[in-house]
Amino acid sequence: YYCVFLAIWVTLLLPCTILEVVPGFLFGFKTGWAISVIGKSSGSLLSLFIGRYFLASRIRGYVLETYPSLNAFNKAVELEGFKVILMIRVAYLPMLIKNYGLSVLDIPIPKILLASFMAGIPFSAAWAAVGASSKNLAEIMEGKAKLSDALPKENFELIAAGAVIMGLSFVYVLGKFAARFKEIMAQVKAEEAKKVE
Repeated sequence: YYCVFLAIWVTLLLPCTILEVVPGFLFGFKTGWAISVIGKSSGSLLSLFIGRYFLASRIRGYVLETYPSLNAFNKAVELEGFKVILMIRVAYLPMLIKNYGLSVLDIPIPKILLASFMAGIPFSAAWAAVGASSKNLAEIMEGKAKLSDALPKENFELIAAGAVIMGLSFVYVLGKFAARFKEIMAQVKAEEAKKVE
């Protein structure tokens, strides 16, 4: 039932970090992690179907007016492929863009869902670990549960070094993507200016 609840929560665009921590507490790390990934991925799939097949015209109008760069995402996916979808899913963007916004672009739903699943794995693991290490639900709800409490004390230096390397790698890749995305945005703007003339 928790997966269904989380899927509906994601579909309604409600903040879900706390709901990713709770399954770790209730079911333990491995099961909590699986529940979180399945729930979030199911919510993304439901959002994509609703956006594409039931609300496309409304979403297209609102989202493309509010976020004109979404047209550039479409062009970026056309030029760069799956890695752009994955970067959009990992980036700190509103869920409105990640789910409903992507639903109205010319991107196959299975590709978006795969990117959602892949991007959700590390985040869900981190939050499930926080939940599994929490002493009670009140600690989670009050925001007192921390990721550092979930990390093992032995080999902490090794884990910290790995996290720093992964973080720096992510920043590097994101920087490369941002530079390429600026080029694509300029290309899209140039093409739109030609259409106006």
